[in-house]
Amino acid sequence: MTSEKQVEIYNKKFLQDVSALGMRGVDPLDIRPPQILLIQASSAAEDFKTPSGQNPKVGQFFHTGRNEIMDTFECFFLLASKGEYMDRNKNPPEQREQYRTIGCMTDDFKPFMMNFRSSAMYALSPLFTAAASNGRPMFSIRAKIETKELQNSQGKKWRIPVVRVVENEKDQTILNTLYNLALGYDKNTTEVMSDSKEELPTPSEEKKDEAPPF
Repeated sequence: MTSEKQVEIYNKKFLQDVSALGMRGVDPLDIRPPQILLIQASSAAEDFKTPSGQNPKVGQFFHTGRNEIMDTFECFFLLASKGEYMDRNKNPPEQREQYRTIGCMTDDFKPFMMNFRSSAMYALSPLFTAAASNGRPMFSIRAKIETKELQNSQGKKWRIPVVRVVENEKDQTILNTLYNLALGYDKNTTEVMSDSKEELPTPSEEKKDEAPPF
């Protein structure tokens, strides 16, 4: 007798096998990575929901592609690009700096987007330092993303993401995969992105199978 779990797994595999059906004419650059959002007190948490109907809480991450709630997660960062966004919480609105990133999860290497703004601008510094100090590309370093609570002089509290370096990746197969992903994004991104809603492109098929130089 086939269990519900077996049917679920079969359906998932079948859908993955035919996931490109009907999209042969779609430009790969038009397919945007989902986002990972850090839920704040000001976030409309009811807008984000898991398949089982759960909403994320303040301080949790929400993956808009998986519709999954996470307290922490591990990933590899493929691309970081410094630019600006319009802070509409200011009156009048102000241009402020941000890092826009593309990373991929360690379990399936599926890309995601994540923004680091304002008080989170320097969250990536430990990763940048580790890459420069070890003479390794950023994508080859496994990172863990957690959160930290901050409070200003008026008592307002908010959360920021914290990036912790876990270890240097040693598996050659994983490094090959990460290299090809990072190479595609690096060749197709715009260095300065001024619109806060602008998204980074997906990797090009060009040089997809190029062997990494390590």
